[in-house]
Amino acid sequence: MFINNASIGFYSSMVQDPQYRSRRVAVTSRYLRRAILGGGTTMAVWLTVAPRVVVPDNLLTILVSNNAYSPGVAPGAALRPRLDEALLWVHMLGLNERRGPLFWRLARTLVTLLSGRSQVAAWPTREQTVGFDRARVRVGLDGEAVELTTPLRFSSRPGALRLRIPSAVETREVRIEMQA
Repeated sequence: MFINNASIGFYSSMVQDPQYRSRRVAVTSRYLRRAILGGGTTMAVWLTVAPRVVVPDNLLTILVSNNAYSPGVAPGAALRPRLDEALLWVHMLGLNERRGPLFWRLARTLVTLLSGRSQVAAWPTREQTVGFDRARVRVGLDGEAVELTTPLRFSSRPGALRLRIPSAVETREVRIEMQA
């Protein structure tokens, strides 16, 4: 269960790091370098994607969120104007080349972007299953590090979260003399 999002890959590895809470910038920098330069572990992932969605070649992260979670996807100017549409959004972020000299990888990424092949994919769904080539996978659930049994099955449960609001508190106006 999550309220905000579940992430698999790059971000979920970061939140697993014991230093993440106390040294966020340093840990993020280290994981970004690892993602760009290669290294770390890889795994096979399979999932059903919406029609006409172009999946990035080398997947860095999968983010499953409660409603649209990106300015490029969300309607209007807000990052996420609603949380109650009963829709999940699946976001995939990829990198182009992860091997070879840095100049070559940057050039290939630029060519990919110019050719229109996106390194980001996103689509709405009511449910999504993500399979892996391993029995357990690290996941960041609302920023908390957990390890879950695969495959991961996501579905929206509208109305599952109830918000309790305290009853109105009686207020009164007071007038106090104050020296200036």
